[in-house]
Amino acid sequence: MLPPAFPPPARPPPKQLLHPPTAYDIFPPMNTPADSPPRPRSFHRRILLAVLLLLFLAQGAVLSLILLFHQAREEMKAMHEESLSHAALAAALALAAADLLDRLAADENARLEAELRLAFVREETRVENIELYDPDGNYLLGLKATDARERLFHQAELWSAEAGTPAYTPPQQVRGLYFQTLYHPVRDPLSDEILAIVAVQADVGFLHTLAPLRRWATVLGVANALAAVLVAALFYFLQRRLAQLEARRAEADRLSAIGRLAAGVAHELRNPLAIIGQAVSLLRKKYDPAGADKFFDYIPAEVARMNGLVKEFLALARPQPLSLSNSSLAEVAERVHAQFTAECQRRGVAFTHETAGPSPCRLDPDRMVQVGLNLVSNALDAMPHGGKLVSRTGARAREVFWSLSDSGPGIPPEQLPRLTEAFYTPNPDGSGLGLAVVERIVSRHGGRLEITSPLGEGATFTIYLPRGT
Repeated sequence: MLPPAFPPPARPPPKQLLHPPTAYDIFPPMNTPADSPPRPRSFHRRILLAVLLLLFLAQGAVLSLILLFHQAREEMKAMHEESLSHAALAAALALAAADLLDRLAADENARLEAELRLAFVREETRVENIELYDPDGNYLLGLKATDARERLFHQAELWSAEAGTPAYTPPQQVRGLYFQTLYHPVRDPLSDEILAIVAVQADVGFLHTLAPLRRWATVLGVANALAAVLVAALFYFLQRRLAQLEARRAEADRLSAIGRLAAGVAHELRNPLAIIGQAVSLLRKKYDPAGADKFFDYIPAEVARMNGLVKEFLALARPQPLSLSNSSLAEVAERVHAQFTAECQRRGVAFTHETAGPSPCRLDPDRMVQVGLNLVSNALDAMPHGGKLVSRTGARAREVFWSLSDSGPGIPPEQLPRLTEAFYTPNPDGSGLGLAVVERIVSRHGGRLEITSPLGEGATFTIYLPRGT
């Protein structure tokens, strides 16, 4: 039996535990509850909810104010129309009592007396104007000269009065003032025959009082509605942002736990792998390898593969600090293209690189080369029978990008959201760590990784980084 190439490292004595060992005994947590970073709080969410509630209450108050405005307007309108009706009846009685209607056309004195009586009614009722029409709607007289075109707009109300029904015109604004006219028939008290039509016009004073209130209520209602919509939109985006932060925190906690596990496993595997490698080297020297070469080759190959897994474990568990410098993403892509050109030719993959001008940014060239190596390796694994792999770099307004598009079978839609999860891989021979390491390196650069894959048309992995100067 061969002695070991070198003695194994001394192990510390096991801890004396009062309970069965747990994962926390083997891999203690990196942060204790006292120094762990706080989770996203809902304080801002509550503030926005309170503001939104206040805005909705204010909107209700504004709507109540608008309803009160309309109610007051209707009540004042009814009072105003009632006063117009009283003035029209007073004018009709004043003309009928003096029996002036039959003498207006032939007697000038009767016309003057009618004007005096109507002027007296106007002073008593405080209306603006009183006009008199014959039963056919022809103008007879008025206390104020009115334009025939103005009377033309009241033709419908005049016809209604000719038919025996009093009619009010809508309030009309003239030189900043609101006026309303009532056309009222004057009937013979004995025969109920329509003798004339009296038109009474008055200033609608309450509209002047309510107009500023209406304007302010409208402005407040619109402003409050816009504020409510704005706060609701802000609340929606804050909810989405908090959900994203909570998801990222949960993912960070999960990766932290996985990282601790990976660090422990990698530490435990490193020394045995080194011992196995040294032992194989000594065996090859001591024994005749003729006829056993292939078996001796298997062991170092598997040791190298295990060492690669250990490195991926450590890259996930203990990321190295970035050494940022002003560089170009296109130069990194060219380095990766140069390193994989021969391997792609051997596998029958046409690997091309296209650049659309400079792509300046601050990055760690070695870490980004590691990103490119992982992505290209995944692309080659997706095309075991050859294909095409296209690398593209370029710049946008605030970002630079690097995309790698393969002609493989594509990725099912249900797998896309989980590709960057640690230990998740659709490839049975994969470790599930490559894309997790890629996503972590890219995010540490302040960028993002996007994966698109139309089913059956290959996959595209695109890295976006903040643009530099």
